[in-house]
Parts: sequence; C-alpha cells; structure tokens
Amino acid sequence: MNSDLLIILAGSLVALNGAWIGCYLLLQKNALLGDAISHAVLPGIVIAFLISGSKASIYLLLGAAISGIILSQLIYWLQEKVKMQKDAALGLSYTAFFAFGLLLLSVYLNDVDLDAECALFGEIAFVPIDVSESIFGSIPRAFLLQVPTFILTTLLVGFGKKGLFLSTFNPEFSMSIGVPVKRWQGILLALTSLYTVMSFELVGAIMVVGFMIIPASTAYLFVKNLKSMILWSSVFGVSAVILGYLVAIRLNVSIAGSMVTFSGLILFATVIITRLKQRQRNGRKEVTSFG
Repeated sequence: MNSDLLIILAGSLVALNGAWIGCYLLLQKNALLGDAISHAVLPGIVIAFLISGSKASIYLLLGAAISGIILSQLIYWLQEKVKMQKDAALGLSYTAFFAFGLLLLSVYLNDVDLDAECALFGEIAFVPIDVSESIFGSIPRAFLLQVPTFILTTLLVGFGKKGLFLSTFNPEFSMSIGVPVKRWQGILLALTSLYTVMSFELVGAIMVVGFMIIPASTAYLFVKNLKSMILWSSVFGVSAVILGYLVAIRLNVSIAGSMVTFSGLILFATVIITRLKQRQRNGRKEVTSFG
C-alpha cells in the first residue's frame, strides 16, 4: 500500500478515536483530562527504561500505559474520596507526574540518549517502515495499536451510548434510576488513558490533546444533538488529517503539528461562519419586528 495512504489512514484512526472520546469529555466539562494523561506518560517512560534497560518502544509504551492508568485512578480517588474539585485534582496530578518524570530524567538518564522527545511529540512518518510480522504479512504497528482502540471506542459509543449519555447529561437523575454513573465515568477515563498512550508514538503525547478536543469543540459550536456532534467531529478530524498531511509534505514540516494546526483553522473558520449566520438571523428578526 502507498506510504502516503498508510500515514493518512493511521492519522484518520487517531482522529476518529480522539473525536468520539473528545465529544464526551467536552460535554462532561472534562476536556483537560487528555492533557493531564499526556503529561503523565513521562515518568512511566523513564521508569520503564530504568527497569528494562532497553529503549525498545514496547517497554516505553507499557510504562506509559501503567503511568496513565495510575494517574486516572489518582484523579478519581482525589475527586471521590478526598472530595477535591475536578480541576484541582487534574492540575495537581498531572503537574506532579510530569515534574517527577523530568526529575527522574535529569537524575538517572542525563547521559542516556532516551528519545523522550519522540514520545512527547511523536512521528507519524514512521508508520510505513515501523512494521510487525503476522500471519497476514507485514502490518504497520500503528494499526496494531489504533485498530483495537477504534474497536473499543466503537463498542463504547455504540452499545454503551445510553449509559454514557445519561451519565453525561443528567448524572443525578441517572443515579436515582439505577444507572452506574461512576462506572461509566471510570470506563471513559480508562478509554481516554488507553487512547492517549496508544497514540503518543504517532502524534505525540502533547498533540494528542488537539485530536481529542479541537474537532469536538468545533462541532459543538453548531450541532443540536450528540449524534450530530460525533458525526461532524469525525468529519472535521479526518479533514484536518488529510489537509495537514498534504501541507506538511509540501512544506517539509511536522506532520502531526500540521494536522492539529489545520484542526485549529477549521475551528476558527467555523467560529466565523456561525457568527455571520447568527448576525444574519438577528438582522432578519429586526427587519421582521420593524415591519
């Protein structure tokens, strides 16, 4: 398969997974969760290297996953047991994790060429050459990471839609009728951790936040229901991937950075269009009332 197509497909999977998860995070006013988890992977990466003595990506990925899970549980504990405000729990947790990771990096790995920058900023251009052998032949590792995440996200959005919907829009009522709100919130938290960790090799632990939040925020500007929000956020996310990749190749710049930049440009354009339409509607109302 063509290398360009492989990169676009991998980026589209990242965009779709991120957009769907981002819709629920945004509606729950929990948009910073992805940012918190993305910062929390650093200590996991460093500790994984210290234990294994290897820079193989599988060990770094495992360390990042464990770090993300610990962070998500810590946030949940601070909110439920300590009764800390959500934003305070997020801010305290991810800054502590990130600072601890930087401390470990400077103390123990100062002279080691650990590619933490690749983990933090990613490199999706490696998709065509970073392959694993299977019974189906050579398969890019990116698909081995993103396809299972896509399946889990699809199952959650499809079969868990009612539980997620109720726990998102009316958690008090949902608890009164027996819906396990905390369980659904925990599932979303775990899926966010999984998505962030599975995506940081491709787009980086920093840029992954843009894939989650920007398309969902763009759709939120004009949609009327959750189904439309998920649909439009998917369209915006994949469009940003395609446009961003084409421009990045042309200008020889960061692919992930270009994708997120175009996602921001789409958001900016949508803001302008929705504002203009709102002014037109207001103008028509004024003319009608005057007449």
